[in-house]
Amino acid sequence: MIINRVGSMGLSGGAIAKQVEASADDGYWYSGESSFNNSTALLSYGYNGYLSLFARWIGITIPGKPAILSASVQVYVADTMGAVTVRIYFNNVAAPTSPTSYATAIAKALTTAYVTWTIPATVGWQTSPDISAVIQEIVDEHGPFSNGAMMMIFSPSASDGDANNIRAFDYSGNLHGPKLNISW
Repeated sequence: MIINRVGSMGLSGGAIAKQVEASADDGYWYSGESSFNNSTALLSYGYNGYLSLFARWIGITIPGKPAILSASVQVYVADTMGAVTVRIYFNNVAAPTSPTSYATAIAKALTTAYVTWTIPATVGWQTSPDISAVIQEIVDEHGPFSNGAMMMIFSPSASDGDANNIRAFDYSGNLHGPKLNISW
């Protein structure tokens, strides 16, 4: 969904609310065993820094290189062994493609900017802290976007404990696939 509005100074702004749209556009990899999965209903993350995940959104249109006012991701925590701290990065390329293997997942270029998020140990929708600095880096380096893509990567901390799960695109008709919200 794209919403455009005109501010009091005549500058156009807008907002995007996107959800992952395909099975191959979210998944996780496990560095402890060099394994990869992009066809599961649950995205695992954490486990002492071994489980990372990705989510890719398509159909992103952001005209020009505007100032990002706010941005966040939302994930649906399905089960939890406790709060897990992750770093939210984005793939720092103009047209990110979803990884298809462990090797392509770990090779993704990351943004310099990231946001640390301790995902609560609570089942249900969770919203990240503001990630506008991360999105601003992508927009400044690769904007404008016309039906483009953006991809988030969760990088867990080494001391986060047992794995937790987020519901993925594959969960019952995409009711719970990760979401991206941006306004400018």
